[in-house]
Amino acid sequence: EMGKNKIFINCIGDSITEGMGVKGHHGSEYGDSPYPARLKTLLVDNGYDNIEIKNCGHGGERVAEVCARLGVYPCYFNKDITIPADNSPATLGKLIAVDGKVTNTALSIFDKHKNGEDVLVHFTQASHDTNPCIIEGEEFILDAGQEETFIKMANPDGKAHTIKKGLFLYTNNNRAADINIIYAAVNDGASMTLERFIDSMKKCSDVNGGKCIIIGSHHPIFERWGDLSGSNAEKYERYKYACYNAFGIRFIDLYEEFYKNAMDYTLKAGYFKDKSKAELEKITNLINQKIVPAEFSYDKNSQGNVHLSEEGYDVIAKIVFQRLKLLNYI
Repeated sequence: EMGKNKIFINCIGDSITEGMGVKGHHGSEYGDSPYPARLKTLLVDNGYDNIEIKNCGHGGERVAEVCARLGVYPCYFNKDITIPADNSPATLGKLIAVDGKVTNTALSIFDKHKNGEDVLVHFTQASHDTNPCIIEGEEFILDAGQEETFIKMANPDGKAHTIKKGLFLYTNNNRAADINIIYAAVNDGASMTLERFIDSMKKCSDVNGGKCIIIGSHHPIFERWGDLSGSNAEKYERYKYACYNAFGIRFIDLYEEFYKNAMDYTLKAGYFKDKSKAELEKITNLINQKIVPAEFSYDKNSQGNVHLSEEGYDVIAKIVFQRLKLLNYI
């Protein structure tokens, strides 16, 4: 019942969830611009003052990192790592990723590429859903960055420590979230397959008993994946069918929903009041072609950008808000 028990929602994903370049990025504060913040604003404005939202968006991360942070897989060390006695951070490797496939890091997960190799992970940021990490009951800190990730002890004892190959690392994800909203795969390329995406998202949905929403991208990410053939329209149909078949109404097809609702929601929210009729027609024309207009982009000057402005994130938040109600999650 509204206003009674506290409901915890984690919004998990990459830079689109983080809200790259907009006001309050990486946050979910009332009135700010990333979609988790727009969702928080909508909830509060509609009387849902019992819901806490965390923005767990880490720019640049792939499905594998999202799964690892959510607790789907333990990470394991594929080589020995030694932390010096002075606890200066030891590197886990610089990021080398081709077509979304990471090839140079000390951390792997129990998921396989088509060629049978275990998937390597590279965390690009560290926050409440990564630190402290646990290795054999001891706390460690990841200092994650876009280019390189480091590890050090949380409680140094003046001695050198070697993390042996094969040991597990567990991230500090808040598994107690009542609802997980997952928007992933924008940074995956040909190394991703539709089958692996569905399997990964199913595992993500199982973490808290299936109370989740899986958001499909507003960009045709499925066109880049390694196992989809045929025309782009045929690829989309296979992607859409597989996602609805796996998740039912827990799946939001943003490639359809975003463009269908963008102008209506944006104008009703009071955005674009300064636009002329001709400018609005131009924006609408691009929307009808499933192209993100510059006005919906975070930097307001790059048409087709995957990263959105507050106006764009407000559209996503409204779609998610309606789905939360439809699913009786709130």
